[in-house]
Amino acid sequence: MRVVFMRNDYEASLAKLIERYRRQIVLKEIGLEKQVKLSSSRIVIIGCGANGSSIAELLVRAGVGYIRLIDRDFVEEKDLHRVRLYTEKDSYRATPKALALAEKLREINSSATIEAVVDNVSGDNVLNYVKDVDLIIDGSDNLELRFLINEASVETGIPWIMMGVERWFGMVKFIKPGSTACLRCFMKEPSTRTINVCEVFGVVNIAPALTTSIGASLVLKYLLGLEVESDLIMVNGLKLTIDKIHVNRLNDCPVCVKKEYRFLGKPSGDINIYCGVDAIEIKPSKEQFINLEHAVEKLRNMNVKRIADNIVFLETSGLKIMLFTDGKMVIYGTIDVEQAKKIYSEIMMKLMD
Repeated sequence: MRVVFMRNDYEASLAKLIERYRRQIVLKEIGLEKQVKLSSSRIVIIGCGANGSSIAELLVRAGVGYIRLIDRDFVEEKDLHRVRLYTEKDSYRATPKALALAEKLREINSSATIEAVVDNVSGDNVLNYVKDVDLIIDGSDNLELRFLINEASVETGIPWIMMGVERWFGMVKFIKPGSTACLRCFMKEPSTRTINVCEVFGVVNIAPALTTSIGASLVLKYLLGLEVESDLIMVNGLKLTIDKIHVNRLNDCPVCVKKEYRFLGKPSGDINIYCGVDAIEIKPSKEQFINLEHAVEKLRNMNVKRIADNIVFLETSGLKIMLFTDGKMVIYGTIDVEQAKKIYSEIMMKLMD
């Protein structure tokens, strides 16, 4: 009689992991133990545009086990020349970037846990999004947001990867509170005038590709327990050069030494203009809960597209709108506050009828 011993779930999952990642496991810097460690690692990517989508794909393919994606914007056709994984279908449907990217990553690696969050990261919510991860990744194109991430990193002690691209160029830096220079050590905070000016620079798609490849290398080395460079790495995609600049910590840094935070804890306000994407976010003055199925019925005379992940998508007056269960509304296609307030009031009145 032949006896067959069934492997338990752990053995089966381990065998699957070995089969999938054997070309990584054979590397002396990784091996089986560190590949397993990678599968239990947790990261958050703030911003799912060119940098965020590119590094997310690299890391989910490498075997990072948990990835939280946060973005406030939706996919547009003008994004497609430089982003990864998004398709024309996503742009036609105006799918939120976090939701579209999460769907693609799950198709690439069904063993990974992918959390998608459609939200504007601000001084009053950032800690909730980063407090339970091993590493924070900057996928934004917003200078103020980078300073906010830096302060959140210092406050929590969680390291982060800063990335930025412009034209043919990119920069990357690994920042670990207490060990390396923080962002404020080598970069002045933006003035109020700079923060309020929306500037959109051109970029060729090789810039994020080169930059995020280096960024992903830093992420993997940190998660695997390897030594990580702390230099500011500058990439020139036109001349095909990579330069490293050593950055010293400031002995009197207002952020990593004195813990003086300008952005962390700062309320985002009831009305916020999204820089660079022509959108306005409006929050209700009082906490509320909106039943979205009920909202669709009440808004049936408007062009309601769909409900997904506790959001109603609709269009009116040529503008795209996202309505959330907490009453928050994001109106895309305008930076006219009065127009946005009027639309918000009209929709909320319909919901109260």
